[in-house]
Amino acid sequence: MNARRSSMFLYIIGKLKPQAWDAIHPHGPRVSIASREYMIAMAVKGFASELSNRAVARKLAGVQKTLVKFASEGIAADYDDDNWCPTGRVPIPIPEPGPFGFSFEEVLLNPQPLPPKALQREIGGYLLVLSGATSLEGVAKELETIGSSLIR
Repeated sequence: MNARRSSMFLYIIGKLKPQAWDAIHPHGPRVSIASREYMIAMAVKGFASELSNRAVARKLAGVQKTLVKFASEGIAADYDDDNWCPTGRVPIPIPEPGPFGFSFEEVLLNPQPLPPKALQREIGGYLLVLSGATSLEGVAKELETIGSSLIR
């Protein structure tokens, strides 16, 4: 699932200080807060589409709208500075073959659907991760609340 992989990427981007990112990839891609919030909205949209609980999906749709509204204002302001998306290839370190003896690509070749309850718990965990990546306090609380309820 692309949303799962992108949510981990967003969490890493959200937690790295700009100085740390520059040390990893000097003068490399810059990811603005607005573009990060937009990517979080896209990940939330992917998770909402997989939930069978329509009430939770509607709550997540409201979160998405808040994120996209915030992002659209920031992207428009950042566009002239070319600070609206990564300006180069963004390295995502994934160990191969990994500690378990298989690569993520091998697993992605034949993805198996999770049972509904396990899927709901997994999505809840990813929403908790995304709550730590967003810079919008209200959205963070909402994602944390929804994620915790899905895990239970």
